Amino acid sequence: YLNARSRLMPLGWTVISVLVALTSVLGFTAEVGRFVNWRVFNRINTAAVILVTLLLVPIWLVWAGRRLQGLSGNEFEPISVGGDGQGQESARGEAEQAEPSQLTGREHHRPEDAPKADAERALEMGAVHV
Repeated sequence: YLNARSRLMPLGWTVISVLVALTSVLGFTAEVGRFVNWRVFNRINTAAVILVTLLLVPIWLVWAGRRLQGLSGNEFEPISVGGDGQGQESARGEAEQAEPSQLTGREHHRPEDAPKADAERALEMGAVHV
């Protein structure tokens, strides 16, 4: 779903993802089917497990790693995880434009500000000598 919206990964990678999912469902069905006919469904399950674990998932992981390694941070688009997608972004934009004395609530506790704030606090306390 996310790859269909952003086209971050190639279509072939999405096809392999679907093949992994379908083969895993086939393997699960064969696991349950072993209660009916052990020999037939055991062979189907073994083939599905070998296909997924030794072929499809390693290809999927290497392809994803190579593709993500070549991307810069600017190619990722923010994805809203809740609400209408406007609330969190607009609050962040207002916080970035506000003076530090105007900040109240959550906006001054952004994760990206944490290392900077920790370093400044360590300098103030005299824990780090410059």
